[in-house]
Parts: sequence; structure tokens; C-alpha cells
Amino acid sequence: MNHDGPTALRSARHENKLKQREFAARIEKSPSLVCEWEKGTRRPSFADALKLERFFGTDETGAKRLPVEVWGFDRETALRREDAAVAP
Repeated sequence: MNHDGPTALRSARHENKLKQREFAARIEKSPSLVCEWEKGTRRPSFADALKLERFFGTDETGAKRLPVEVWGFDRETALRREDAAVAP
């Protein structure tokens, strides 16, 4: 799988006709952080990558438009770590 999150994010945002500032407001992140994600200078946390995945949803075939894997995350490993961090 291609791990090009920055390009995939920029493409998904453009397909949805969202300006960077508007998109940042809708996902409750700063425009500068979204810019860094799109330039590839920072990678979203797994939680933010999930938020992006949910925001863009799926295409007409049911495929995720921006799966967490494009950022280099292994979904199952990350979910287990996230669950372990929340456990009492």
C-alpha cells in the first residue's frame, strides 16, 4: 500500500472543495497543523488519522478514502496500544 498520507489528504480535501483553513476548522485542528500534515513535515497521531478517515468516509465502492494505513499505521497494532493506554 502507498503510504503517501500528505498527497492523499490534499487530494481528499480538494475533492471535497475545502480550503485548508475551512477543513482545519471542521476537524478542530489548527490550519498550520493541517499544512504540516499536507507537506509531510508532521504525521497525524493515530487518533487524528482515524478522525481523518472518518471525516472523508468511503467512496462509491466502499473503500476508505483516507485509510489510516496511508500514514504508515498498522490499524490492529495501533488499536491494541490505544486500548492498553486507556485500560485502568
